[in-house]
This record gives sequence, C-alpha cells and structure tokens, in this order.
Amino acid sequence: MEHERRRKAALNPFSPWKSNAETLHRTIVGRDYAIKDILEKTHRFCNGAPPKHCLLVGRRGMGKTHLLSLVYHFYEKNCILPGFETIADDVLAVLLLEEERFSLSSLVTLLMKVFEKLHEKAPGHETWKIPARLQADEDVIEYCFDNFKNISKSENKKIILLCDNLEDIFKQWKGKEYKILRAFLSDQQAVMILGTAIKIFKEIISPQEPFYEFFEIVPLSDLSDAQMLEMLKRRFIEDGLEEEFNKKEKYLKDKVAAIAKLTGGNPRLVVFLYDIVTKKNVFEVEDATNELMESLSEYFRNRFSDLAPQQRTILDAFAEMEGPATPKEISNKTRIKAQSTHAHIKALKDAGFLESVEFAKHKITRYDVTERLFRLWRQNTTISGRRRFKVLIKLLKLYFTPEELKEDFQRSTEHLDTEKRLNKETDNWDARLTHLINKACLGEFGEQMEGLSGKIIKEKLEEYQIIDVIQFIYRIMEACLEKHDTERANDLYLTLLKLNEWHKINEVQEVIALYLRQLVDLKNRELFVNAVNSAREHISDQNLLELLKAFLYAGRYLQEGNKVILEEVFPEVREIILDMIEKFEG
Repeated sequence: MEHERRRKAALNPFSPWKSNAETLHRTIVGRDYAIKDILEKTHRFCNGAPPKHCLLVGRRGMGKTHLLSLVYHFYEKNCILPGFETIADDVLAVLLLEEERFSLSSLVTLLMKVFEKLHEKAPGHETWKIPARLQADEDVIEYCFDNFKNISKSENKKIILLCDNLEDIFKQWKGKEYKILRAFLSDQQAVMILGTAIKIFKEIISPQEPFYEFFEIVPLSDLSDAQMLEMLKRRFIEDGLEEEFNKKEKYLKDKVAAIAKLTGGNPRLVVFLYDIVTKKNVFEVEDATNELMESLSEYFRNRFSDLAPQQRTILDAFAEMEGPATPKEISNKTRIKAQSTHAHIKALKDAGFLESVEFAKHKITRYDVTERLFRLWRQNTTISGRRRFKVLIKLLKLYFTPEELKEDFQRSTEHLDTEKRLNKETDNWDARLTHLINKACLGEFGEQMEGLSGKIIKEKLEEYQIIDVIQFIYRIMEACLEKHDTERANDLYLTLLKLNEWHKINEVQEVIALYLRQLVDLKNRELFVNAVNSAREHISDQNLLELLKAFLYAGRYLQEGNKVILEEVFPEVREIILDMIEKFEG
C-alpha cells in the first residue's frame, strides 16, 4: 500500500512539474530529438548566438509539459542529461505553468510574474524587485526590459522563459502588447522564450500578426510501437517491477498493436493504460477500466474544450460512430454543411485528432478518431449505465484475443459454479454472473452463455426488474448477431416487441431502435426487412412509430423499390433513409 502511494505521488500524468527531476528523466521516452534541439539552441545562445525562440507543438498528452519541466530542471542543475554539459551557471530560468495562465493576462502581468520568481531565487538581488513607485504599465514594462538587458550583461547570464501553453497566454493580450514584446525580443541578447502549444495558432502563423514566423516549431510526434513498449518498461522499473516486465515482455510485445489502437501513440494515454496491462485477467481489467474512464475525464474534457464549437460537434459525432465514417455521414449526423464539414475534418486530421482510413473496395476516404480510448471514454460518459457494458466489451475486444477471453471465461465459470456448490456466501454473485454474460458476448461461448443468460433473465422476470431484463436481452442479441445466429437474434427482437406492448417504457423503445440500426450497419437486408415488418405488426404507439419512421420507410422501399415512397417524408428524414439504402445496395 505504501509503495502504491509513493508511486502515485511520483508519477503525475496531469502535473509532471510535481515530479522530481530524476523521475522525469527516467520516464521520458521518444523525445531525445526535441531535447537535443532545444539544448543545442540554448548552448549556442549562451555562447553569443542570437536567441532562437522555440515552440513545442503537440496535442494534449504528448509530453510537452513533461519535456518543459525536465529542461527546466536541467537549467537548474537538478539533473544531468547525457551528452550535454550543464549550463546552470550561465542561465536564469523561469517556468510559467499552464495553471498560472490566468494571472498572465497581459504583458505587464507576465513580466511582473517573471520578476517575482527571479526575486524568489535571489532574495538579495533588489534589481529583480519592481519599485512600488512605478504605477503605469508602460513604466513597469520599460523597467523590466531594461533590467533584463542590464543584469544579463553585468552577470553574464542568459534568461530563459519557459512558458507552458503559450497560446492561452497570448489569447488574453491586446494586439499592441504583442508588438511591444516582439520589438524587444527582436533587438536583444538577454532573453530566450521556450513555449508550448497544442497547435500552431493564429498569432504565429498569420502574416498580419507580430509573431508571424518568429518561433521555430518543434513538433512532438506520436510514439512508435517500440517507444510505447519502452515507456511501459520504464513504468514497470519505476515501480520496482523490472523482473515482472522481463517475464511479460513477449506478451506485452503482442499487445503493442492493441495499445497503439487505443492510444494513438499518445504518451499520457500509454501511462494510463499501464494499470490495465499489469492486470492478469479480464475481471481485473474490467475494474481497472472503470477506474481508467474516471481518470481520463479531466484530460479528455480539456482536449475537447480546446476545439472550436463546430469541431467539437464533428469530433463528438465521430466518437459516437462505431467505426470510420465519411464526411457525408458526419455532415448528415451533425447537420453542418458539407463544405464546412470537410474543412473541419481536415483541421482535426492536421491536429492529430482524426486519421484517414483507406478501404480497398471503397474509393471514398473514411476518417476515424486517432485514439480509440477517446471514443470509449466519450461513449462511456454519454450513454446510460445499462449500456456502458458495450464500452468495456469494445476495449476488451481490442486488448484480448478470442482465445484469451474464452480461457478466462471458462475459468470464471468454473470458479462461480464452485462457489455455488459450496454454498459460499457472496454478496456479488449476481454482479459476477452479469460479468460472465458480458464476457460471453465477446466470444463463441454459446451453450454457456445461453444457460447463464436464461437463468438470470428468469430470475429478473420473477423479481419484475423489467429494465434489467431488457439490458440482458440486448446483450444476448448483440452476441447472436456477432456469431451470425440471426434466428435467435430475431426471436429475442420479437420478445422485445412483446415487452413493448406490455410495458411502454423508453428503455424498450431505445433498444428496438438500436437493434434496427445494427442491422443497417451489418447490411443484413433480409433480417432488416423482416424486423421492420414485425415492428409494423406489433407497434401501435404513434410516438414510437414516429421515432422509427426512417427505418420503416427504408424497409418499405427495399421491399417495393418505389421511389414515390420517399416523397412522403421530410427532406431531412429522406436523407437518412437514402443513407441506409446506400448501405444495403452498395
């Protein structure tokens, strides 16, 4: 327990500056090129070359703050970086964290914060203390600029300002403040800025802006498969588990492809997955996954809020899709014009949020979220609890092979049967049984699944827990469709239609719509038409018929082939119907 507490204190994926220099150095992976670039520029600056102001660019979680904090520790002589001599005696470094950005709302407040931090480093150095008599912003700015130059010259030191999330700092300033700072930085040998940003922003790429082409961009790339494995190894070592890593290395190598799909090569997400890859079975992974989704909330919310409103809408639409989608599908789903959708998708792809997916049989390019964990998190936060098991199933399918799932399922079933035979008291038997059904939905465990599912549905019906019954029926329907057992899936669908006649509740109606959508995605024309006809036969509720209108009309068109049918609905519904028909026909 004490070891776990120390580990969590040492590793701070959201706040790397809280970690000590040694931990930062030991756990950084795949960023040697960026460290080399930055330190070489710093060395040349210290030796008399003009300052080369740099901007580390990469989406959240790519290690920008980690790298910035590590370089700061190097400047402060708190760590050694192989291949580089210390320059601590030649620089005065100030680290401005993202959490401080709201106190840096103008050029003058930024300069005051820098001088405050330099005065804390050298309390006896009164020059770093801004005189109280200076009240006007212009006077304070002039004082700070002059003293940067004077102290740098008199003490033969260079001043390095490390600014996390520079875009958010600049965003708060007035236009004239950029010009004042640019004018100073362009004519001095005292100060160098090293900043970070999640993207290349307007203030540095627009020809009309003062900082146009002023910063040298250092992009942070995704981790390769080998680098992800190396990062996991370093985390094992950090926990004193190097021997366990050596035992698991071959197993983890086989899992790297799955980890890459889940994380998109994002270092922070690889760190989060560490708690999953150390688990030994599906049951433990399930618990770790629930904790993971909670841990990721702050990270993904921040990433989401960084985007423009329509980009958030489009990314959210991709996350809700079950797989790659075309711009047209996203445009229809979001009701954003096709031209704007294409432009936003390109911007999201350039920023690393989306990737293009080519299919040999299709000429149209599809796109998907780069990090599958984002999709799983988004669906986990937006769907109701009774359907969240789908998120777990998707993650387990990505991570475990069918053989591993089946082996674990059989072990769990035997263990549960033993408990029941021995009449062992267990408060969570029902939860364990539910867990087994979840796993049954992942593989080809038909007989065991039917026995367990039949038992629990019977128990729930006796207890009149109708919503639980619906939940379990839908799980089994999904498993049947995965195994191409369409006859049993259709029988269960008819059961749902009957339940809807007895209990007109939203949960039943929602599952009916989900099932029809799955048949469209599976392109099972015959089963879809039969399901639509059954819906017409059994559903009398006008509200539900309205909800299913697009499915009902698509089914009629597939049967009759009469385009006049499509004239009976509004244009927006017609678009949805045509999309469904296109899936079936081509």
